[in-house]
Amino acid sequence: MSREWTRSSGLIIGMEAGIAKGGSSPTFPGFPAHLMNMKKSHIIVLSVFAFVFLANTISYHYSSRYRNFLFINIEDAYISMRYAENFSNGHGLKWNVDERPVEGYTNFLWVLLLSLAGKLGTDMVLWSKILGIASALVGIALAYLAANEFDYGGEDGLAGLMAAFVLCFNPSYVFWAGSGMESSLFATLILLSLFLYFRESESSARYIAISITLALASLTRPEGLLFFGLLFVHFCFWRLFRPKRLDVKLLLSILVPFCLFIVPYLMWRNAYYGFLLPNTFYAKTGENNPGIPGGLAYLADYLKANPWSVGLLLTAPFFAKNKARLSFVYLCVTAFTCYVVVIGGDFMPLHRFFLPILPWFAVCFALLVCGLVNHLLTEERTSARRLALISAAFAVVFMLNSRTLYTSSHRISYDIKQENSMLVVIGRQLRAYYPPDTEMAIWPAGAIAYYSGFKAIDMLGLNDLHIAHLKKSNLGELDLENSSFPPILGLPGHCKTDIPYVMDRKPTLLIGIPDLTLHPDVPSKWDVEELFKGYDRSEYELAVDKLISPGDPFYDHGIYLRYLRRIPRP
Repeated sequence: MSREWTRSSGLIIGMEAGIAKGGSSPTFPGFPAHLMNMKKSHIIVLSVFAFVFLANTISYHYSSRYRNFLFINIEDAYISMRYAENFSNGHGLKWNVDERPVEGYTNFLWVLLLSLAGKLGTDMVLWSKILGIASALVGIALAYLAANEFDYGGEDGLAGLMAAFVLCFNPSYVFWAGSGMESSLFATLILLSLFLYFRESESSARYIAISITLALASLTRPEGLLFFGLLFVHFCFWRLFRPKRLDVKLLLSILVPFCLFIVPYLMWRNAYYGFLLPNTFYAKTGENNPGIPGGLAYLADYLKANPWSVGLLLTAPFFAKNKARLSFVYLCVTAFTCYVVVIGGDFMPLHRFFLPILPWFAVCFALLVCGLVNHLLTEERTSARRLALISAAFAVVFMLNSRTLYTSSHRISYDIKQENSMLVVIGRQLRAYYPPDTEMAIWPAGAIAYYSGFKAIDMLGLNDLHIAHLKKSNLGELDLENSSFPPILGLPGHCKTDIPYVMDRKPTLLIGIPDLTLHPDVPSKWDVEELFKGYDRSEYELAVDKLISPGDPFYDHGIYLRYLRRIPRP
């Protein structure tokens, strides 16, 4: 207590002394004056970074040819929005309101936040983008704080600015912030929990805050459980085998709040859905999963696109004053990378699965750059020279990231906008053409199901209990070698289907993968009749609809949707 009081007293005395001398701002003992003077400039620079990040996000999801970026999300985002809409309308967390509940989402907290928008009458797509972008901005601020917290050799805070700068121009971080998915929120919660864990205070309040943050992260994505387990093991191990003793009070401060959130949730999940694990887990495990070879390829592709991430392996000298921090960073990054490799990576663009640890790669890279600059300036470490060298590093980072951000990534973003906008138009048009009790079989199941509102059979099984719990796919009469079946089975998360089961349910509409063509009589390479060949289709007829979206350049020449429609009985 006396030491803390002395420190606080010294702080107050220093402030009073600065004011007494007539200074415009108080001075703090032990803090260089130039650091205090830079604080305002840092706020200005971070504000500029925030503006640049917003501009990058808008440019990524907006183009002069397509102006509705605020109303188009990634396909998987619409699955969460369908659950949120049903929940906000009082139907429970269900995929189809008249069927047994199935947990086809893995982002419980995100679904609740979206359902709140539904209750308030706010546009759910726009709300999801606002939440994602706001979460990413908080993550940039946390990366700034974390890098400055660890940069022992620099008193000017340039490490924090470097970390924030890396994220502002990173294509993956920018893209997923505006995707409508929970990725940015989860990454920010993980970053916040690890940053709190690295603080010097040993108070129970800090560990309670860490525990609650990780509980919220675990409710946002199941991988949060992994980070909590790593933190708990590291906390116990470091105190058992180091001079610090294992404080039971602090241990309970970590464990109890987390369990108060997670245990009731798991009990509710098991009672409501009938399974302890989400349905997506069963749907994504099977013989077609790419496994470790696919995961290694995914990791290699990430490192190729983000070579600066290797800087994490070179930061050990700059963590030397606190081995606990170094060991925990390495533990989390290594364990999570192994997890991504084992599950086979992801099929979506721009390395979504590495987003939770991307801010830590940025922080470690910033520390590496500033540490090397400090080493080069051991004899004359002037602020001007340090600033000049780090500015050069800023330019290199900008060149590395902007090459992807402003060229090839725009092509990826444009292709996704085109694909997802078509799915949105299909859902809206089907809703206008058919009655509300229509049942359809679709693949993929997000946007079409959300905008049509119809009862939907998810042919990939993410939202279907029967398909998800199959041991392997059942293609029936379909011959993969001699058909135009799309190469979708085998991608991560696309491991199972059961076409005979779909046919036995006799839905009103058989869409499968949308058969889109510029000519109404010419099928695309993924012909709907080819997909369902070999079955009795006497009750179905081929339907061809022209998709209508006024002013949308994707439809300037006319695009047609071919699907099978059940013939109405007289």
